[in-house]
Amino acid sequence: PKFDAVIIGGGLGGLLTAAHLTKVGMHVLVAEKLAVLGGRFSNKNYQGYALSTGALHYVPHGPTGILGQSLAYLGLEDLIEQSQVFASIFQLGKHNLIERPIDLLKILSLHERLELITLMLRLKASRRLPQNISFGSWLRSQSNSHNIFGLWNTFSEFALSITVDDIGYEEMRAVVKSVANLGDPGIIRGGCDNIIRNLVNLIESRGGKIHCSTEATGITLINRPQKKDSQVAADYVISDIGPAQTIRLLPNTYQERLASLNRAPVASGLKIHFSSDKSLIPHNGIMFCANTKRISGVVQPTNADPHLAPPGKHLLISFQVLKSDDLVMERHLALEDLHYIFGEEFEKHCKVLSSSIFRSDKWPVNRAKQGSDLRRSLGIERLWLVGDAVKPIGYMMVEGVAKSVDDVLGHIISTSGMQPDHYRTKYIAGTSALSYVRRILKM
Repeated sequence: PKFDAVIIGGGLGGLLTAAHLTKVGMHVLVAEKLAVLGGRFSNKNYQGYALSTGALHYVPHGPTGILGQSLAYLGLEDLIEQSQVFASIFQLGKHNLIERPIDLLKILSLHERLELITLMLRLKASRRLPQNISFGSWLRSQSNSHNIFGLWNTFSEFALSITVDDIGYEEMRAVVKSVANLGDPGIIRGGCDNIIRNLVNLIESRGGKIHCSTEATGITLINRPQKKDSQVAADYVISDIGPAQTIRLLPNTYQERLASLNRAPVASGLKIHFSSDKSLIPHNGIMFCANTKRISGVVQPTNADPHLAPPGKHLLISFQVLKSDDLVMERHLALEDLHYIFGEEFEKHCKVLSSSIFRSDKWPVNRAKQGSDLRRSLGIERLWLVGDAVKPIGYMMVEGVAKSVDDVLGHIISTSGMQPDHYRTKYIAGTSALSYVRRILKM
C-alpha cells in the first residue's frame, strides 16, 4: 500500500502530526507497537481513578500554549481548562497562593525581592553566556539567597524534570521567555486520554489509518509504489519513537554514521498518584513544593474534572526528580514529603494508589533532558522526528512535543508544494503575541 506519510509511534507527537496531515488531505498511516495509543500521554483506569501513564493531566501553558493552539486549529477546543491562578507554593510549612507572577514577591524579604527583580531583568537582557555554563552556576553568581535558589530549582525540577545545575543558562532563558509569551498552565478535561481519543477520531474520520500492535522493523523511503505487500511505501516517514530507536531501524551504514546521536541522557522521575476524600489544593493549577526532600510539585486535576475520580473523591499527583538509584529510598522520601506537606490531612484522608518510575530509554519522563534534545533532523531526506527528544529550545514537556510537530509540518508543507495555509504561520504567532500582551497587562 502507498501512503503520503507513515508515522511510527502513536504517542501524542505521532497522533498530533497525523491529525494535521490528514487535515491538509494527506493519506496517513500510524503504526504503534503497543496495543494502546497515547504512550506517556494517556490514562489507565484504576478503581475509578484516571491514572496518567506519564504527563500529569497538565499542560504547561494551558489553552494558549502551542499544544492548546494546535488542538484549537484542528477544531478541538475546550479540552484544556485554564488554571485559576498562576500557581501556589508550599514553603517552610506554609501554603502561599500566587494568583499572579508578581505575587511571588510576597513570600520574599525586601532584599530578596530586589534580587529577584534584578535577576529577571538580567535574564531578559540580550547578552549571551558560554553554552557550557549551567543556570545554577549563573544563579549562584547573582544571588546568595537560599529562598530564591530553592524557588528556581523547584520550578526546574517540576516543569523541566531537571535541576538548575543540569540545565544550561541559555536553555533556561528561553524557557522563561516561553512562559512569558504563552501563558499560565492548565488542566486537561477528561485527562490526557481525552485528547488522544479526539485526535484518533479526527484521523480516522479523514481516512487516516491507525494500526496498533504493529512494530516497524525498518524504514523504506521511496517515491513510487512498491509491489511487495509486506512493505509500505511513503513519501514521508515521521518518527515519534525518539532518535535512538529510530536509528536502530535504519541500515547499518546509517547506524554507524549516526551513532553519536544515540547518547542523549533521558530525564528521570518518580510520580505518585494518591486519592483524598477531601480537597487538599484549593485551585486547579500547580502547587510547587520548595525546600522538601524530593517532591517538587503536586496537582489535583479533579478540580478541573471531577470525573477523573469516583464521586466524592479527589485525585492528586506528585512528581520528583530521581536523585539516586535507590528507588525504595526515593519513594520513602516522597511519602515523607507528602506527610510534611499535608500533615494530618494526609493520614486521615489520603490513600496511595500507585507509584511510577520513569527512567529508562523506553519509558522516561523525556527521551532527552531539557537542553539535550536533537536540534536537527537525522539528515536523511524525508525522514523527520517529533516528540520529547527533539524539543526546540525553550519549549517544555508537551509544549515541546507540539512545537516539534509544528516545525516538521512546516518543512513537509513547504516541500510538498502545498499552500502555506497552516496554523504555524497565521495562528500561533498572532495568538501568542496577544497572550503576551494580556499577561503584561495582568501583571
